Amino acid sequence: MVLFFCDLEILMRLLLHVMILILILNMLIIYEQVINLLVKLIHQIIQNVELQHKVVHRNDLIVLLHDINVVFVIQIQLLQQLLQQQLLLHLYQKLELV
Repeated sequence: MVLFFCDLEILMRLLLHVMILILILNMLIIYEQVINLLVKLIHQIIQNVELQHKVVHRNDLIVLLHDINVVFVIQIQLLQQLLQQQLLLHLYQKLELV
């Protein structure tokens, strides 16, 4: 019986580490998306300035900036999930001590 609980604790910790790694990978993917969106934004600005000698169309900028904002919101949600998982692990460890 004691061996089972020991194995369960090890399994829970391993699962938590795997979840943290998945979240980190997701955040890296999100960073890549943000960089790609910024590159698109810069490319759009250069194209508009070169071709039309005008300021970039306001709507194009708003759409790209909105996309960047959405990506950051997703990243914040992932960080919140990570913090919640760490809090749950901490509470689980405290319960084990009781």
